[in-house]
Amino acid sequence: PSHTFQVGDGAAANGILRASTSYISIDANYQSSNVWGTASAPSLIFGGDANTGFWHPGSDILAISTAGTERIRILANGNVGIGTTSPSTNLTIATAGPATLLLARDDSNIQNTEVLGKLLFGGTEDAGSNFFAGAEIRATAMADFEGGTDPHHVGTDMHFYTQSDHNDDAMGSPRMT
Repeated sequence: PSHTFQVGDGAAANGILRASTSYISIDANYQSSNVWGTASAPSLIFGGDANTGFWHPGSDILAISTAGTERIRILANGNVGIGTTSPSTNLTIATAGPATLLLARDDSNIQNTEVLGKLLFGGTEDAGSNFFAGAEIRATAMADFEGGTDPHHVGTDMHFYTQSDHNDDAMGSPRMT
């Protein structure tokens, strides 16, 4: 064997498990150059579930499938796609119906004015170690949050905040420009 631990023939297309001091490689379900596995037969599976797991659809690409269908893809540039094989942004969510992103507070006792969820917009100026928020969208509970009978229509306020300068003060008053 060419590695500290190797199972299978390194020249065979049907798979090999190998380990060295710096990595573990599972090269199973070889399809073609730089393609290991498929959505319906991923190369790394768990508990014998043959159509759910991780696979390698191309050079520097990682994919995850469940029930034989690709669900998530991570490209070499770091873009992540859910429901798409070609994410064009940091996170792309694609679906045949309406795409929904749920931010939910898991709390059995949500009180008036408590934050349910928020989206922050900003950036870093120091090699990524500190995030600076420039704007925020925040949803907060209203007094009647738990009083309704329809879980899809509960008392909620939506707040929009922006930072007017570069100081370290909290987000300013809601404003639209």
